Amino acid sequence: MELSYRMKQIADCVTDGMRIADVGTDHGFIPIYLVEEGRIPSAIAMDIGEGPLKRASDHVCQHGLNNMIECRISDGLMNLRADEADTIIISGMGGGLMSRILEAGESVLLGNKELVLQPQSENYKIRKTLHNMHYRIVEERFFQDEGKYYNIIKAHPGEERYEFPWEYTYGKLLLESADIKLKEFIKNRYYKWQEICLSLQDKGAGQTEKQNRRYKELSLELKELERLLKVYWDSTV
Repeated sequence: MELSYRMKQIADCVTDGMRIADVGTDHGFIPIYLVEEGRIPSAIAMDIGEGPLKRASDHVCQHGLNNMIECRISDGLMNLRADEADTIIISGMGGGLMSRILEAGESVLLGNKELVLQPQSENYKIRKTLHNMHYRIVEERFFQDEGKYYNIIKAHPGEERYEFPWEYTYGKLLLESADIKLKEFIKNRYYKWQEICLSLQDKGAGQTEKQNRRYKELSLELKELERLLKVYWDSTV
């Protein structure tokens, strides 16, 4: 099974020997890959949609893995028992939805599951949800695939809190390791916000109250990004 770079990064975060549940499995590629590589003993591929689950089931059949991968309809973690998986994978969803899935499935997690999460947005929500649910973040990956930035967050049971808001926004582990891709992302964000600020500034007295508020917000954001680049990368924009 050939995986995209994004999916391969997700699969590589799974600890060997774990039984996995892949929430929102879509095509079922990650469970198939992990089983074929001999890295996991079994998997449950779950999706809320019958169409995606049928695709996953077809792929599992094509690879002759029906005895090792079960395809199951499930809204999030609702149809998973606590004793059926060691690692939960959730990817390709917004951070808000992902947080709701974790919170709704708290009785399934029982505070002892490995979590491998790849949010598409609102990453800060995921980090806060993990801490509130007594998980600590043990690994983060930040990379580009086909021109888009992605973040993977791996968490284990444990207690942890971040001291500063930007650690939730950008990831404490990524900042402390001076991740080069995160630096690139922050610089790109800085230039984008700067362009918007200059556009709003050109309006001068013609700004609406909403535009004026947005200008002030972005100005503060620009200062924070400058500080992060200086502190963690000893760099300027």
